[in-house]
Parts: sequence; structure tokens; C-alpha cells
Amino acid sequence: MATGFKKVIDLVKKTGDRCIILDSDGEPAFVVIGLADYEKLLAGSNPINGLTEQEFLEKINRDIANWKASQEAQIDQWQSLESVIKEAKNRIIETKSSPEEPNSASEDKYYFEPIDE
Repeated sequence: MATGFKKVIDLVKKTGDRCIILDSDGEPAFVVIGLADYEKLLAGSNPINGLTEQEFLEKINRDIANWKASQEAQIDQWQSLESVIKEAKNRIIETKSSPEEPNSASEDKYYFEPIDE
């Protein structure tokens, strides 16, 4: 079994989540789901109906932890994007503040000063 696919299966086992696998065109092709969940899905039962109170609380906590992790990943992505933007701005400022190369055509420069009346 491919290492990447094994990692996906291990994560599905660990988290109890489901995973959608895309085809080469980026379209959903398969869903990886735990066998017990799949059997419940086929039986038409709601997976939380058979849970004890403790199992239900653990599921809620797991769902919250997964949601929080996804939010933190999004925050990390935004922070990465912000650092790239800041770096690009610094490059633009450095480019503007660096001395200009002499132009082959001479350009007249004018300086305006106020006149006292």
C-alpha cells in the first residue's frame, strides 16, 4: 500500500473522520470512511444514536479539536501570506529608495521654490 494512502487511512482511523479522494481532474472520486461508520451508513442509522454519553462527549470534543486545528491551519496560511506581502512591499520600497541608474538621455530636473512677495 502506498505510504501516502496509508497515512490517510491511519488519520481516518485516528480521528474517525472521512476523507474524500480526488481524481486527476480534481473531482471527488472516492470516500475513505471507517468500516463501522460505513456499516451504520448502510443500515441507515444515525451514528450518534448508539453512543453512550461519554462516547458522545468524546465525539464532540474530537470534532471541536478537528475544527480548531483547521482554523489554526487557516490562520497559519494567512500569516504566511501576510509575510509574503510584507516582504514584497519591502522589496518595492528598497527598489524605489535605491539610487536610479543614470539615463542615457539627459533629463532636466526642475525644483520649485515659493516666492516671497
